[in-house]
Amino acid sequence: MLLLLTRDAVRRVNMRIKILGDWSAIPARVRAAMIRVMRNTADNDGITVNVCFSYTSRWEIAHSIQLMARGVSEGRLQLCDVSEDLMEMSFETAHEPDPDILIRTSGEVRLSDFLTWQSSFAAPFWLSTLWPAVQLTDILAVLLTYQQQVDALQKQKAVAIEQKQMAQQHADVIWLRQRWEAEPKRDEGRPMVQRVKTLDDRLAQLLLDRDARVDGFLADHQERMDVMFEDSLSYE
Repeated sequence: MLLLLTRDAVRRVNMRIKILGDWSAIPARVRAAMIRVMRNTADNDGITVNVCFSYTSRWEIAHSIQLMARGVSEGRLQLCDVSEDLMEMSFETAHEPDPDILIRTSGEVRLSDFLTWQSSFAAPFWLSTLWPAVQLTDILAVLLTYQQQVDALQKQKAVAIEQKQMAQQHADVIWLRQRWEAEPKRDEGRPMVQRVKTLDDRLAQLLLDRDARVDGFLADHQERMDVMFEDSLSYE
């Protein structure tokens, strides 16, 4: 594998390599080689190169949903924990920033099902130049145009994040009220101020409990991935 042969060169430029995709669809010996590449570069803290291999965004989203569904069925998560944020934390790009710029070369004007969720607020650029022929002047032109768009894009992203947070809080309040109504009516006759305080306390406790459940869910997923990696290395 070329990346294995050039491991020292990759280290010299301090490159960390991550491979994203459906590991179950990759032959065991190839998986083992890919894992070696990632482990050999894991401590590099320069640039990170994400290689999408056996990957589509539709697979990634479906896989994330399957992971969350498993978490709920196993009791690690509650249904109210399922959210956009948890889906993003279930992606293999969870610890990477979303792309700011998306460049498609060769005259193709489509995303080809790569990182479509993560690229929601990326600035797309379509170049007619073939990838091997892209020059520094092409990149500089892209950066110049992006500088003119970045403020508007960041404002749109900030508004979207605020709306998502408000929607999540609203959903949490509805979920708590439904559970509250199913419980014995212990609050009847109490002043409304005390009842609101009780709801606020429950909401705060829900968030604390959710953080603990999500941490456990993600730790379990990482442990399963580690076991799969170790099993794959046995095929070397």
